[in-house]
Amino acid sequence: MQSVVNPQSPEAIASSPDTSANPEKKERQEIEYPTPTPLDINQSATDPDQASTKNTCSLAGGEEVDSGWAGKDSGSNYCNQCMCMEGKLACTKMACPVLEVGNNEKNNPVTTTNSSYPITSLICADSSGPDCSKLRLGDNFLSTTNPAKGHLFSCSGKNPDAPGANASKITWIDLISNTWDFFKKPWLPEGSFNPGNGEYSETTSENKRNITTNNLPLDGKIGDWPMTNYHELTAIDRNPGIPKAEIINFEYPLSPIEQVKPSCVSLGAIGIAKNGVVIYSAVDARGEDAVAREIVDIFGGHPAQSSYHYHFVPERLDDTFLEDGHSGVVGYINDGFPIHGYKGVGGVEVNNDALDICHGHNHDDIGYHYHATIEYPYTIGCYIGTPSSIHGAQSRMDQSRERPPRRNR
Repeated sequence: MQSVVNPQSPEAIASSPDTSANPEKKERQEIEYPTPTPLDINQSATDPDQASTKNTCSLAGGEEVDSGWAGKDSGSNYCNQCMCMEGKLACTKMACPVLEVGNNEKNNPVTTTNSSYPITSLICADSSGPDCSKLRLGDNFLSTTNPAKGHLFSCSGKNPDAPGANASKITWIDLISNTWDFFKKPWLPEGSFNPGNGEYSETTSENKRNITTNNLPLDGKIGDWPMTNYHELTAIDRNPGIPKAEIINFEYPLSPIEQVKPSCVSLGAIGIAKNGVVIYSAVDARGEDAVAREIVDIFGGHPAQSSYHYHFVPERLDDTFLEDGHSGVVGYINDGFPIHGYKGVGGVEVNNDALDICHGHNHDDIGYHYHATIEYPYTIGCYIGTPSSIHGAQSRMDQSRERPPRRNR
């Protein structure tokens, strides 16, 4: 893996990846996790004499978090989910294995080595999951005939004349090994751009889930668009889009049903994240790996004309966890099934091998659900249920952009 910087950040406190067995990484140890036991919320996981008037809690790694904070602990207690309430830290009680982490502490995020346009990541900070310096390029894993594990079952084939990034300017993709380097890719930084406040509402009836959004992030996390202000990035990806608010309505079945035959995935919105931003599939308008090739901002999105969207789930949205460490819901897919974050049971990062042909699975009391991964196809590979229609600007749009087609491959 690449040499990286380990800055301290709020994201480093908010979550901490666990390890899992992966035969591709010999230095990783096989670890068996015991079932976590919830800790009573009134019991302090650190100092039992903490005053109830205290506004912060101390994590095991020494960091201070504010009252109301919830996330993974740090230091030796890194594998447990905690909550700070009135100066008392309550955590699950899972024994955390001692880890061989070298120069990179498990609770620290990493900043990519592209010094001009870096991104900070926690998913890529450890030895769990895929090697982010050699992520599989998804260009050759699109199918229009049948779904397959690790593939995208697309309703449309490739379109090499569609607009997209300039391949001759891309330096982080290795076409010999068909991999790409997350650490070397540039990401549009944060700046002064402000498209307005995000809006998101979700209501449920007896059999429907209705979601209305203006497609702007509720947390205000968005890059400094338009990218045309950044000449070096525009030379790579001539995307002139500027995100703006647009009202979109989603109507999903409250109890979706798995179908015998999965459905293909169209271009455009395939679902909605819990922060109000639509999710697109793994590919760009050409049918190539959008996360690997196109420039997105450090918060995970970019616009198609004025429609902001994600091609993968931003790590910060993976911030709620079940008692066993499994990631909570980060959004809903167009067939009504939820998509959960990057962690499976025991807080172990999920990869393609643990998922089915549609990039999901069914276990315990959760029922069927999709998972976010840092490897292609990132969100879903096909629809396991029957996709619903959406209403608004997104229903009339594909992923085209108002820019010239690519001239260099």
